[in-house]
Amino acid sequence: MSNNFIFTPNNNCEYPIYTSACVGNNGNPNILYYAEGFASAANHLIEISLKCLGEFPPDIAVYPICFNMRHSVELYLKGYISFVEELATIKKIKIGLTIDIMKAHDLNKIWKYLTTNHAILDKRLINEANQISPYIKCFGDIDATGQTFRYPYDNENNKHLTKQSIINIMHLGKNFKELKEKLNIFYYFHEHIIEEYKTRSFTKNLSRYDLKNIAQELPQYYLWKKPETSFDAKFNDLTQKYQISRNELSKAINIIKNHYEFGYFIGIVPPLIDFSEDEFYFFIDKWYQVNNLDYIYNNSGSFIIDSLDLADTNEENIKNVSSKLNEGLEKKVKIGEISNELVNSVKVGTIINIHTLYYFSRECTYSEEYSQSYLYYEEDCKRAIKKSINHMLHKTILLPELVISLLRLSQKKIAFNLMEKYALKNYIKKQLESRKINIPIILE
Repeated sequence: MSNNFIFTPNNNCEYPIYTSACVGNNGNPNILYYAEGFASAANHLIEISLKCLGEFPPDIAVYPICFNMRHSVELYLKGYISFVEELATIKKIKIGLTIDIMKAHDLNKIWKYLTTNHAILDKRLINEANQISPYIKCFGDIDATGQTFRYPYDNENNKHLTKQSIINIMHLGKNFKELKEKLNIFYYFHEHIIEEYKTRSFTKNLSRYDLKNIAQELPQYYLWKKPETSFDAKFNDLTQKYQISRNELSKAINIIKNHYEFGYFIGIVPPLIDFSEDEFYFFIDKWYQVNNLDYIYNNSGSFIIDSLDLADTNEENIKNVSSKLNEGLEKKVKIGEISNELVNSVKVGTIINIHTLYYFSRECTYSEEYSQSYLYYEEDCKRAIKKSINHMLHKTILLPELVISLLRLSQKKIAFNLMEKYALKNYIKKQLESRKINIPIILE
């Protein structure tokens, strides 16, 4: 604990807990925290100045307001630098410009570094950067190095802002709020790009997004060798459209052919790992013996467990509690019996898949994560196969979650068989809509 009496009281209990800020390793704030802090401070200072013109007029408020704004912009840009460096590492690409993130303060130079490397790494970043460029130029023109609003004179004793004369803080606040929103969007867009590239579905010049578009432009695989398809002409068109070599396009097509999501567009879908379809259906039938789908069939859209008031001594409630407890015990016994049967009739690979698919549904963003998830759960399932089976049999929402995962992995036949047998299609559609998951298969 610091002994700095200005920043740290002798007894924290002297003040309300909400007046203390968590800093350093206590909360581990990243650069976005700092950027948000300076940006919010600037916006609040504008509000205070406009409300208290006599006490805090724009003539003196403008300097801390603009300093906070400008420093916030610098921090956002430096946050983007770390993303650029991480993306270059993932893609194994040498970046076009380098910069010392600790010593760099010139907004114009930082922005040039970013836009130059954005163009090398992923063209989508340039499209987003173009939305911000005019704002960065304005800040760069008036205060490139962060000195203009800190001191009245520069290092050569020249007075700052001699060409500006007027700054309207209301107009400034309006434009800065627009910029702050764009900076936040761009920050999270960088995060999204990084996660996308971590799937390893890319080539030197093509992103995962490009691969998906190419897959949608390709004809069905079984037509590729037919003369009337003119596949060679399509191949050449794609190399020209994406400005890539024939070799790179061949690499892209190989990725597509082995991809759960993109392979669907050309009619090739890789099988699930060590998976038996018959054993899978057998497991689901057994699961259905100890679970029901009433929460789907009654159109509630979600599973709701009836609450039991154990403190209510009403005779009817006591009977209800007793009945529910007996049902629970009966289910537990039945699950134990079914588990013993499934251990001997379903291979480990199918059980690992059921475990993987259940959690994949809500925990994974990309289809590439299926293989990683399978390996993650493989050891636990093999070590305690019966425990894993028991665990899955207790999952009341197991079936719809499995169907959603199967759809996301383009396992159309299995998913549609289950939706038809258990009348799940409308429920699944609603779930996909609520989770904002777009799956072409379900729309056919």
